[in-house]
Amino acid sequence: MSSFVSWVHLLPAALEISMWLDEKTGTAESEYLIASQARGLIDRLTRDLEAADIDIPQQPAHGAAYLPVFAETGNALLSRPGTARRA
Repeated sequence: MSSFVSWVHLLPAALEISMWLDEKTGTAESEYLIASQARGLIDRLTRDLEAADIDIPQQPAHGAAYLPVFAETGNALLSRPGTARRA
């Protein structure tokens, strides 16, 4: 039996993150700037991500060190129970 997924919260957040990632692909911006923008994006989406039961890492990470934290949030979003692709 699949678990409840708040698609109303999950899909818009996933779409915004996906569009942001597409926009940043191949950018000449520094890792520090991209990490800062990623933090701002997650801060903006925190309410929807939490409503969709996505764990947002609370580790203190400054500068470019935030990028792995952002990746962890993205992985949590993609591996959310109920969203896994079925064979």
